[in-house]
Amino acid sequence: MTREQSLKRELSQYEGLKQMYFLQIQRIHGYTKLLNDQSVLKTFLAEYTTVNEIMSEIKDAVMKINDINLQLDEPYELNYQTISSSQQLVGHINAAYNEVKPQTSVPTTSSNMTPVLPKIVLPTFDGSKKHWPVFWETLQSLIDNNRSLDDNSKVNYLLSALRGHALEMCTGIIPTAANYQIIKDLLKERFEDKRLLMDTYLSQLLNFKQSKLESAAHLNSFLEVFDTSVTALKNLKIDDLLDYVLVFIALSKLDCETRKFFEMS
Repeated sequence: MTREQSLKRELSQYEGLKQMYFLQIQRIHGYTKLLNDQSVLKTFLAEYTTVNEIMSEIKDAVMKINDINLQLDEPYELNYQTISSSQQLVGHINAAYNEVKPQTSVPTTSSNMTPVLPKIVLPTFDGSKKHWPVFWETLQSLIDNNRSLDDNSKVNYLLSALRGHALEMCTGIIPTAANYQIIKDLLKERFEDKRLLMDTYLSQLLNFKQSKLESAAHLNSFLEVFDTSVTALKNLKIDDLLDYVLVFIALSKLDCETRKFFEMS
């Protein structure tokens, strides 16, 4: 067996593992829509304990897949879409768990009745526009839609997750309940670049690496990228999306200089 054949065999194994773990995350996410059923709720609470471990396995598999592809002679563009998609699903899973998790009694004293807030870990955001969708979706799931939190708590959770340029933008705003919506709107206006997001999702679809061999794992990987990219495009709610897609495909056939001239005209 040649080195290339060995790498491709290993690649196929990791593609299979990635798909298996991603399906597990999808299954657990599917439970969140049926939590009124006590049997489903019981299963959800049991499998929720494995979510962090599954996410770790997904990240390891994706890193291995990228590493192996870079070792092969064929051109390869690093792909972290599965991690991004999984993080979005986990955000919804965590939000659902916060709604239904068993309550534990906390000893209180008559002199101090301050409520203890649940520990919520948001992904950090440093101002990179390509990371904005995952951060925004997770913020909505874990913080905005969490009815146990008031705006004063929400603004502190939000600011604790900001880094770099994103945090610098908010340093002049006092972190009060009244300013929570103001900070959110400021961040969204600055970092929600719909054109960049559309270009990213379309590139993922059109630049997906074609397999030279029949492979169920490769097909599943394509379907995963196709489904997540199309869903993400629709969620942008662009009125003239079809026109933009056609222009994007046309521009992708031009060289860089001609493309710049076209966009300036």
